[in-house]
Amino acid sequence: MVKTLYNELDEVMGGGLSQGSAMAILYDTYSFAQYFALHILAKRIKKGDLGIISNYSYPIGRLIRGAQFAGLDLVSEGKEGNLFVIDYFSSRYGIMPRYPFVYTFSGHVGEETLNPKTFLIYQEKILPNLGDRLLVRVIYTLDGLAFFFGENTALKLLYFDLAKFMDMFPNSVTILLVNKDAVSKHFVARVVDISDYVIDFRSQVTKKGIVEDVIISKALTPEFSPEIFEFLIGETEKEKGGKFSFKKVTQ
Repeated sequence: MVKTLYNELDEVMGGGLSQGSAMAILYDTYSFAQYFALHILAKRIKKGDLGIISNYSYPIGRLIRGAQFAGLDLVSEGKEGNLFVIDYFSSRYGIMPRYPFVYTFSGHVGEETLNPKTFLIYQEKILPNLGDRLLVRVIYTLDGLAFFFGENTALKLLYFDLAKFMDMFPNSVTILLVNKDAVSKHFVARVVDISDYVIDFRSQVTKKGIVEDVIISKALTPEFSPEIFEFLIGETEKEKGGKFSFKKVTQ
């Protein structure tokens, strides 16, 4: 099992994530969930894993700043060979990478060429550097992929990607990030259906600030039962030693 390194979540999900599995993290406009995913990646890298960020949504500078907020020094980990970025966003606009651990595609990037070019990078760049490490991949984000290619095409690309990726890297986990406010219910339903685990972040803007509830709604383990938590940002950092924490609210 691959632990998220958050005991509250791992316990509900049967001890962690199965190798070769996919976990969907759903969130809304004002949620901090996308940074939580990067924080999990940072903690797994510190445990010795190799990280990949598939960036569909942001300029590389914005990605670096978001990672820094989440406790992930993207540039440092990249330079040390612990993290790679496949930068689809920059590829769409013909922007060349500034860092040796960031890979972009030359030429046209369309639905026919996206997956073949991606798996060529996996074959030539990722596999030789993997060794016996676990591979943790964050799709950042699926709604970004859907924005560029349309939802139906994005789903077809995702299905092919997951099938081939899990075959190529059985010792891996994939985290799928989806902003529910940016895509249709049909798209969300398809992502939930193909995922082994689903964590749903739901934020509310109140006079006291942004409050987030977290629903662990799916885990393909025999003992699973859905649970609800309150998502805390920095409030118990001194006690927990981390950026985020969870408080169980299910009776």
